[in-house]
Amino acid sequence: MKRKGENLATKEDFTNLLEQTKETTTVTERIKEHIAAQSKLKAKGQDVARQIYANLLDVSTDLNRLKSGLEVSGLMNGHDIVPLTEVFKQIEANKNLVGSELYSILRDLGNNLIEFANVAHDDKQTLATVTEKYLELQQKFNRQLIKSFESDGLANEDNS
Repeated sequence: MKRKGENLATKEDFTNLLEQTKETTTVTERIKEHIAAQSKLKAKGQDVARQIYANLLDVSTDLNRLKSGLEVSGLMNGHDIVPLTEVFKQIEANKNLVGSELYSILRDLGNNLIEFANVAHDDKQTLATVTEKYLELQQKFNRQLIKSFESDGLANEDNS
């Protein structure tokens, strides 16, 4: 009888431990899934931020060409910088994905391009000031991209 009681107690202990192990495994799997989802979201945010930045660089290049006297088809519609309107839409649509710091920097870069477009080509001092601010914003973007997504140097280092 005593032996049966011990065996029954051991069996109950084992059953309880087995249940606890199953619960721990379930919780661990949920945590792993959550971490994987967060990682994918971060990667997507980083990719989106880089794409928006690349689009801003394209607009910057086209504005420089225009300032140099070259014809740039589809860039301007009156006083509107057509592709920049699309970039601002991308920035707004992805505000939460890229985070508030990068959102702010990307908007500042876009606004700087508007400022650049509105400077007369012969106003060298203002052009230099606006260009310097743009370069500072590019550096700020690269630093924040690394900080926001902990990419350990994987951020786009092209400042052209």
